Amino acid sequence: MIDMAKLRVGDKVHYQPAHYGNEKWENGIVKEIRDHTTDGLWVVYNCAG
Repeated sequence: MIDMAKLRVGDKVHYQPAHYGNEKWENGIVKEIRDHTTDGLWVVYNCAG
């Protein structure tokens, strides 16, 4: 579960896209946190290539 109060733009995150299985995760960086949502954010993924 995401604790949105602790996240900031630029934070490194580990996340699981909806189409991934339970054991597969991605690394990413928080790009944007929109004001109108409390359970989602924009992430730049595959940042390191």
